[in-house]
Parts: sequence; C-alpha cells; structure tokens
Amino acid sequence: MSDTEQLTREQAEQCLATVREWLVKAGGQWAADEAKLYDPGFHCNGWAIALEGGPEEWPWHVSQAVGEEGWPDGVFAEPVASWCLGLYVEWSPRSKA
Repeated sequence: MSDTEQLTREQAEQCLATVREWLVKAGGQWAADEAKLYDPGFHCNGWAIALEGGPEEWPWHVSQAVGEEGWPDGVFAEPVASWCLGLYVEWSPRSKA
C-alpha cells in the first residue's frame, strides 16, 4: 500500500449506500439534504461522504453503528468533521511487509 493509494469509486459508493441506510434507520430525511459522495481531496485525502444538516455528529454515530465489519473489504472509515466521514484504504501491518 502506498500513501497515495485510494479506494475505488465502487467501494466508496457502497459506503455511501451504507450511510444512507443508517440515516433512514436513524430517522429519515434530514434538513432537505442528503449524504453525498465527494472525490479524494474534498475535505480529506480519501473519498468523503458529507451531510450538513444530518443528525448531530452523525459520522461518529454511523462509524460506531456500522463498525469495522460493516464496511466493504479493504475500507477504513473515520469521522473527519461533524458533517463528514472520510473513507480510506484499510491499513494492515501485513500490507507493509
């Protein structure tokens, strides 16, 4: 894995679908906005899912609810702001060997 390795668009779109499913379970539509996928470099080095007007601190809540096992293989997700979830290639010590 290199420092510039990125997820595929397909992996990022699968994560977006997971976030949207969680938002529906959490109560549905939020402030006439919907979670959107942004290319790497929007707010972090990886892909980003942004929603301004969602539940308070939704990136933290969704990352806790989904957990490591709920994302597609090879994906690491972490909150980067109260309205943005960063998506990265999952790092493993084995990948550096």
